[in-house]
Amino acid sequence: MDGLQVKYSELLSLAVTQLFYENKVCAKYSTTPVPDLSFVPSAETQELMKRLGLIFRANHGKGGFTVMVRTNGTLGPNELLRFSPKKGDKLSFLGLMRNPAMINYNELPVTTDTEKTFYFSNEVTDLLATRTNLHLSKLSAGVSTADDRIKKSGEIYRFHHAAPIGPGAAKVKHLLTDVQVNPVSVINDGGQCDLIFNLSALPAGKCQLLISAVKTDEFYYTGLNAPSQLFGVVELNLSPLLAD
Repeated sequence: MDGLQVKYSELLSLAVTQLFYENKVCAKYSTTPVPDLSFVPSAETQELMKRLGLIFRANHGKGGFTVMVRTNGTLGPNELLRFSPKKGDKLSFLGLMRNPAMINYNELPVTTDTEKTFYFSNEVTDLLATRTNLHLSKLSAGVSTADDRIKKSGEIYRFHHAAPIGPGAAKVKHLLTDVQVNPVSVINDGGQCDLIFNLSALPAGKCQLLISAVKTDEFYYTGLNAPSQLFGVVELNLSPLLAD
């Protein structure tokens, strides 16, 4: 009986560099590195990885992780994926802070804003970055508190608008899938309006609040059961339409 062989190739690797450390990753160690940040796939991403034949491996030596993909194993360095992504498929990895002291030697806010999270995406455009060495922060020089943080929301999203809103004028749009959600509550009072949305039917991801088709707010929906110690999100769009 012939043995079963399944071939996996590296799809991507992520590394976090911290210049404070001599080894650029973490405090000096003797046997096993202990990075300040750990990354885990979101629950939604774990299900997607099963469907696409992907494997997640933490890489503490580089402060990040590697994703391996099952391939057909026939085309050398340009191997075809065994399973192709669908429209809207993305990989989301949650960054959890393991060492709170890291805020003391990085350009990070000393106090945590519970209404915001760091957000990194492969949709950043930088024509000078090589295909095999992309950066996910908006600035090529490194992470910026001003540029790389975004408002976040759990499944219940609330927004106060300084003007009354008519029926059907307010919607939350999930950017990657274009799915829209109507508010469950619209209260116009005193020339202002309070909106409440239930986002539980949406996948995690970047969203916009549209009022009369105009972008009024932008935020990251963390999905169901997101960890309370969430430091940041790495979102990797699998669309073939992304620029090289």
